[in-house]
Amino acid sequence: MSSLTTNLGLIKPDGTDLFFKREDYNSNLDIIDEAINNITTLPNVRLKAIGTTVLIPYNSGLGLYVPWTGTDYDTHGMFNISQPDRLTCKVAGKYRISASTNIDIAVTNSSYRIKTQLILTRGTNDISLNVDYDPEFNSSLYQNVSTSVQMNVNDIIRVRVSPERDYNGFMLFRGTNNTMSFCAECFELI
Repeated sequence: MSSLTTNLGLIKPDGTDLFFKREDYNSNLDIIDEAINNITTLPNVRLKAIGTTVLIPYNSGLGLYVPWTGTDYDTHGMFNISQPDRLTCKVAGKYRISASTNIDIAVTNSSYRIKTQLILTRGTNDISLNVDYDPEFNSSLYQNVSTSVQMNVNDIIRVRVSPERDYNGFMLFRGTNNTMSFCAECFELI
């Protein structure tokens, strides 16, 4: 009997002994080890925005990029507090991106609308990835956007909130009970 096999003391249907090949066992362990390593090393970040409210300017229809106040976790340093409106990709891969915003409206009026967008900046090009454009008006809006996207090193991803027209009644509400969040989770390295 080879040192690479172990007799399991079982008989196969054809009457021969059942052996377990250690190389099969080791290759399965390698696959498990690789999966665990990926879970612990794939880039993941979750930002939050809590604190004071922020006026959303019209800014020629561009609004503003959401300023984030901190992280719940950031495995690869994608967030830099000195540039609080962005995540910068450090490891190329395929990412799930999601964000939620909480918007207060000072004056309810159905003729004013606001949108929340995910914006990817690759080099000098801005690409809109997903938009939540809410036509409903109450005293507040809670908007969610999400997508999956391939990101390269130094790509930037941001959340932009912009009014449909010039109006000073929109505020990002960054309360302690309804925090806003922005997540990027890599699910495949490239």
